[in-house]
Amino acid sequence: MENLKEYLLRWMLFAGGTLAAHASTFIGITILFLVIFVIDFITGCIASFLRGKQIESYKLRWSFVKTFCYFGTFVFTALTGICVNNVDVFLEILKLQVYVALWIECVSITENLIKIFPGVIFLEYLHFMISSEWVKKLSGLANYLKEKEKKK
Repeated sequence: MENLKEYLLRWMLFAGGTLAAHASTFIGITILFLVIFVIDFITGCIASFLRGKQIESYKLRWSFVKTFCYFGTFVFTALTGICVNNVDVFLEILKLQVYVALWIECVSITENLIKIFPGVIFLEYLHFMISSEWVKKLSGLANYLKEKEKKK
């Protein structure tokens, strides 16, 4: 009987999560963003360790700054939508912001995967397609995507 209760509870949690994700595309892309964000952090740590390096403090600080910028922007947009009583328009702007953040995280993940699996042509091609071609079309974006090492 206890096993059945546990099974039903899991089923209800999974069903509830699925319904929530499908009920609102915003919830779905937010969950996807959080998963991709964590994957980026994990692949970055793995890439550092496999290259024989420890996690450097400037990269860790960059992760915190990036996190603050993402969520600060998201919260600011949501609060602005609430304040001007136009939540629908600002929800669409927020979705766009999350999609852009997802793209940036995917570029970062492919860079980490190239370090983890050097010489894999598919990963290099994938990175070229999702970063290089778009970066060329948006001036100034190439400098934003590159982490800057603090000069000592």
